[in-house]
Amino acid sequence: MKGGAADYWLPLAWTPETGTAGTASTDTATAVIPGEAGDTALAPTRVYLQVSSSQNHDWSAELARQLSEQGLPASVLDPGAGEEGFRVVLGPYPTREVAESTGRRLGRPFFIYQPDR
Repeated sequence: MKGGAADYWLPLAWTPETGTAGTASTDTATAVIPGEAGDTALAPTRVYLQVSSSQNHDWSAELARQLSEQGLPASVLDPGAGEEGFRVVLGPYPTREVAESTGRRLGRPFFIYQPDR
């Protein structure tokens, strides 16, 4: 967003099935307020590239195996409470920027996934 760096941002955890939202905890998100002391310190995060979601664990495991054979750090994340499927992910990556860079080179659809655990 143009000019967005001057704004204050509040990351929210959103639960699609109920439509509820809440503030993300600082152990899974980066909380930075520009101009404040310590604004260069980053909270630890786990950033993944999600490449698939499926109700079929065997299919997800096979896709993860194929991606691993290509030298990618693929795994299957089991559904959490209220989630709908098995996530095939790459990572974790140390930052969103590193994950997005990898995703652009991947040549397939992906999106960033940061678990709130």
